[in-house]
Amino acid sequence: MCTYISTNQLWDKIEKEFSPYEKRKNGSILLEEEFGNMSLNFFNTGSGINYSSCIATFFEDTILEGQYNSDVSYLIFNTGNNIQMKSSESSKSLDLSNATYCNGTRYDGSKEKAFYKKNKKYIFHYLLFEDSLFKSLIKDENKLNSSSEILIGQNILLKELNDISLVDNNIRELYYESKILELAYSTVNNINESLSRSLHFLNEKDIQSLKRAKDILIENIHNPPSLKELAYKSAINEFKLKKGFKELFGNTVYGFLQEYRLNEAKKLLETNDINISEAAYLVGYKNISHFSTIFKKHFGYSPINIRKKQKRYYL
Repeated sequence: MCTYISTNQLWDKIEKEFSPYEKRKNGSILLEEEFGNMSLNFFNTGSGINYSSCIATFFEDTILEGQYNSDVSYLIFNTGNNIQMKSSESSKSLDLSNATYCNGTRYDGSKEKAFYKKNKKYIFHYLLFEDSLFKSLIKDENKLNSSSEILIGQNILLKELNDISLVDNNIRELYYESKILELAYSTVNNINESLSRSLHFLNEKDIQSLKRAKDILIENIHNPPSLKELAYKSAINEFKLKKGFKELFGNTVYGFLQEYRLNEAKKLLETNDINISEAAYLVGYKNISHFSTIFKKHFGYSPINIRKKQKRYYL
């Protein structure tokens, strides 16, 4: 059995909230329908960019059809189960897998179908742009309607947007907007930089060595090697290690290590009954004060906020 949901049944309820042409506004929408449940958060900057996130589960295999009532360009980040989408403007379908994002344009009147499997959890983040704004930001039209892997920096921003409720109320809106604009900037910049990214100096062996270097860092977060040691263990020279690592993974060697440690610590605090000292130690930090400082600088809130949130759930 497959459930078909047309524009009038769903999108008319929420489409206006998601249009980048609307005035500044933010909020949330919870839909509990016969076909499934959807939780949506949105923030319209009022300057041609709208952010929204969606968590959805469907009780049967479902086809959602949406119709666009204006020209919009978009970035879609998938952090949940794989999804297939098909536009009325193209004979090809788009398979958007987990940890990937895509960009594209939809015109006034165009329709799009999305295919969902029952009892799967779907998690998406959308950035919708006024069409002319987005196209003015992208340097090469050949990069429109493309897809790519979500980089670690983008993934961190998406997680920070998920955790917006942890930020103090008096600065939440400012923080929210800053992360949205940072995500838009970093993604557009990445699309443009991919045009000139000079990986031509790396051969396949070098790329495999860089991937091995990343694995070594992850395996040794308590006692990471020096750059010289890492280059030796990865069978690559130090110059290619430093330059190639940043080109391939979008971050420096030790920048990547710090981001990985902090994200692992955050996961531990969210999913385990451990204190901050234990979480810091497990990811390689010995100085708790230093850990708390860089954690707050990175995520915008202290690790103790997560512990307080966890305690509320147990009450």
